[in-house]
Amino acid sequence: MAFITASEVASYSGLAAATITTQQIDTAEALVAAYLGTDTLEETDRTDTIYKGSNSTRLVLEHGPVASISNVTSVTSGTTALTMSNLYLKGFWTLFYPTAEFTNGTKIVVVFTTGWDPDDSDLPTNISKAMIITAAALSTNPTSQFKSEKIGDYSYTMADGEQVDNSGVPDSAKILLAPYTRPDYLF
Repeated sequence: MAFITASEVASYSGLAAATITTQQIDTAEALVAAYLGTDTLEETDRTDTIYKGSNSTRLVLEHGPVASISNVTSVTSGTTALTMSNLYLKGFWTLFYPTAEFTNGTKIVVVFTTGWDPDDSDLPTNISKAMIITAAALSTNPTSQFKSEKIGDYSYTMADGEQVDNSGVPDSAKILLAPYTRPDYLF
């Protein structure tokens, strides 16, 4: 099930809902997910095993955006469960350990859930809006939505003047997605 509907895209774009395809909606969702640095926006149980190469109070997870964390275990010579009272999630990708450090060479196992359930209304409004904007851009002219191309920095200019780079996500959607993007994974 998709997170957005053809009628929502139609309402935003002024197009008839019948002209907006499921493929355009699915493509918009995939482009937004890729821009955020994840393979899906749907709710998924994950386990990341991270080996810290330096002492730090910050741990950027491999998967996200994080919806909830079940367990964090630090494995050095023995197994120590870190409590969430010692950690906090900053944004949707980064764990902070303000009272100590994740030390060099430590193996950390994090069990958590990413994404959202398409059947619930818990998807953040800005992500939904970004998908609608992206789907509208795809729907405006699905065969040739770009007016110009620049090979040097790989940039396109859409017919309405909005810039789109190789991510396929319009600039106005990127602004909405900024808080949910993996910190080290910006296009």
